[in-house]
Amino acid sequence: MVLERARRAMEFVLGSSRTAPAAARVEPGREFSVLVLDESGSMANDDYPPCRLRAADQAARGFVAAKDKQAPRDRVGVVSFSDRAKQVLPPMEVGDALTCWGQVEAIGPGGITCLEAGLRAAEAMLVEAEAEESQRIVLLTDGWGGDPSVFAAELKDQGVVIDVVGIGGEPTAVNEAVLREVASTVNGESRYRFIRDAEALREHFQVLARGIVK
Repeated sequence: MVLERARRAMEFVLGSSRTAPAAARVEPGREFSVLVLDESGSMANDDYPPCRLRAADQAARGFVAAKDKQAPRDRVGVVSFSDRAKQVLPPMEVGDALTCWGQVEAIGPGGITCLEAGLRAAEAMLVEAEAEESQRIVLLTDGWGGDPSVFAAELKDQGVVIDVVGIGGEPTAVNEAVLREVASTVNGESRYRFIRDAEALREHFQVLARGIVK
């Protein structure tokens, strides 16, 4: 599986359509999470004070800090994306990520949203997952763009759990139909949420930090 993922991480063109994956069933254990944060231009909006992007990175930092207390051997990486994606923090234990968080705080908004770009960068990072680690993507976005559904289905087929968080004032700000399709279903529950304000966003990331299984 690792070799296949490494090969696919080098590809740009999507493969053929696939049937919907079975709902994930995940056991508790050590996790490797990739936080995928939208940095498109609309993330500069100030309706999630001080702005959407800063609210996102603060919530993500809270996720990492909570994991450092609860499961310090868990690992995390961070990807940011607009029309292109980039690695912000490589895979590392959560405590180490906290010491490097300034690199996340340095992300600035710009560009347009391509959800698939963020997922592909996350997959490239998950190549480094260890055999005992469950694999997880936490995707946060305030926009539309790209065609991520087929690629997300392929990731889920490989056992990756995808949490999706939409922000933007109202659910119509995002393509909820697509985001629900991208998100995993774990133990009968969709892993998609739309979050309306900065405080609720921080609280939701605290819930996510408890692990894939509540």
